[in-house]
Amino acid sequence: MKNKIIIVVLILLGLNHLSANVFTVNQEKAFLNIMLGTTLDLANNMYNKKNVDTLTEIELSTISRNDVSFLDRWAIRGYEKDIDDAGSYLVLISLGATSLFSLWDDPYTWDNIMVMGEILVVQTAINQWTKSLTLRNRPYVYDEGTDLELKTDKDSRFSFYSRHTSTAFAIAVYNHYYQHYTTNSWLMIALPYGTATLVGVSRILSGSHFPTDVLVGALAGSVSSYLICKSHNSRATRAVYIGYNTINFQVRF
Repeated sequence: MKNKIIIVVLILLGLNHLSANVFTVNQEKAFLNIMLGTTLDLANNMYNKKNVDTLTEIELSTISRNDVSFLDRWAIRGYEKDIDDAGSYLVLISLGATSLFSLWDDPYTWDNIMVMGEILVVQTAINQWTKSLTLRNRPYVYDEGTDLELKTDKDSRFSFYSRHTSTAFAIAVYNHYYQHYTTNSWLMIALPYGTATLVGVSRILSGSHFPTDVLVGALAGSVSSYLICKSHNSRATRAVYIGYNTINFQVRF
């Protein structure tokens, strides 16, 4: 009887460590995609230095709240650094927590990292180039109380679309895809989406982005993440591993 109890306890403990071959990754191709995304991001930095100018005082004197669509006009407000920082911390927390699950998933750790890296780099490159080609002013530029120094900073021209939001939703979709093949816990799936939503709200309340910037960011991050996850789908098994004279079993989906 004692031995049976020990076995049951070990199995229950093991259920907390689900290892799933969620992704089948051609690491060379994934690495090339990561390098391509990084190269595009670096090229964007060079493009911005050469081709994007800061707003001048004369240009600022000619713009008004009426230049903004009625859908976004209500979000015009002064810049709130504390709220902006809070949104950044939420993104880092979500990324850290999701990475922890991926790193714990031995022996598939490296495949998970490659997929997550590809998602983050590719969606960032797309976002950066979109910002540079649209050059939409941030909401705080239209606020009369905003300091001139902030308005004339080059970053004030990169409103569309929200990178914080796209990153947060990209992480949430990756986590959803991953958790479906591991814990399949509604709570573990819902938390990153809730965090991503808070990130989007923080971008609006901080005066950094318009609502349409946030909505497009959420869509862009979610779609790019899903497509990359889907391209690496292994259609494989869920496996439970319990250490020390190992007990393991696999269930085919």
